Amino acid sequence: MFIGSANRLTRTENMSLALALELRAATLDSRLTFSRASAATDLIDGLVVGFANDIPRISLSNGLLMEESRTNIARYSETLDNSPWTFNFTRAGRSSITGLNPRGISATLPVLVEDTQTGSHEWRPPFSVSASTSYTGSCFVKPAGRSFISLTFQAAGTPTLSSTAVFDIQNGTIVSAGTLQPTLTPCANGWYRLSITGTTGAGASTLELKIGLYSTSTTSSYTGDGVSGVMVWGTQLEAGAFASSYIPTTTASVTRALEACSMAIGNWYNEAEGTLLAEALCGSGYDSAASINNRLLRLDNNSNTAVHEMRRNNADNTSRLSTVASNVAQSSLATGTWGNTAIIRMAYAYKASDMAGCLNGGTVQTDITSPEGMPTGLTHLRIGSAISSGAFGGYVRNIKYWRTRLANDQLEAMTS
Repeated sequence: MFIGSANRLTRTENMSLALALELRAATLDSRLTFSRASAATDLIDGLVVGFANDIPRISLSNGLLMEESRTNIARYSETLDNSPWTFNFTRAGRSSITGLNPRGISATLPVLVEDTQTGSHEWRPPFSVSASTSYTGSCFVKPAGRSFISLTFQAAGTPTLSSTAVFDIQNGTIVSAGTLQPTLTPCANGWYRLSITGTTGAGASTLELKIGLYSTSTTSSYTGDGVSGVMVWGTQLEAGAFASSYIPTTTASVTRALEACSMAIGNWYNEAEGTLLAEALCGSGYDSAASINNRLLRLDNNSNTAVHEMRRNNADNTSRLSTVASNVAQSSLATGTWGNTAIIRMAYAYKASDMAGCLNGGTVQTDITSPEGMPTGLTHLRIGSAISSGAFGGYVRNIKYWRTRLANDQLEAMTS
């Protein structure tokens, strides 16, 4: 028995441990196959790092990032110097300054600068969007004379989307949230990544993402000094209920493709019984209306008719540990809720009419009925997605598999 770490094993557990995949690493384990039909980025040690097509976003700091496909419709995301940014100012203007961008590279950076008039000082670019759809806007910001910044969504429709979140980008705090589920992520060299999320009403076709300056944490209308402002970089507007990783754009919108990571099941696998353990860092949210659930770990027969898996149930944000045999569900254990930007440790043990699961050292859930027995003919282990959908939306840190059905108290201990 052991308490507090998935990496401390008893002698019995060590003897039956058949597979260990450490994903907080510099490179992907050679037994795994990875694909993504686009470039992508990750925030590693506070810096935006780029990855080419089919290169996994894996790092010692984070683990393996697995995300769904998303599209950034905010063009000129790093220069903000063409439509829809041009001339969309209210008592403000665009300047520039040379400094380190969020990639850690010296560059010319756009600055939102207030003028000397009295009132609100803001950028308000409009974007063409769909009605009754969740959108998330995000950008990297850094003080350039002003420490308080607001992000606002404004769209017509029924109901009207109109709400503001205010951030202190000197001290790294969220001052007020409105109804926009704001996030603030510290980055290197004094930068922060901010995000807001809102849903357009029926009939909406245009959404303004307003970036505003505040003179104090509560003062949006004031007389500007003509020189103060904030640096803005890496703006993103995407359809989705939470912010995903940054997607650079220039003259057109850009789509980041779905990622897939898998390996063939070998003689390390035991059909009759076994135990799966996964440790991961969840992303910044989930979509409760999504038809496809997020998958953390999955064993399948290259279809959905024979499966063991760990997933998030979107409808209620609970973790589910389940088995399907002969296209019939054998169990679906609910073991607690997934936190946002939180570490989760999940264990699932299976054996005919004897299945159990545990999340983060909580109460072990059990199921003693499996009318079709255990699934046979499994061919693939998949990390962070189903076959072609259901991406995890976060970082997978490590995976372990034992050829035996470990005891319930072991499941509780290894996930604590």
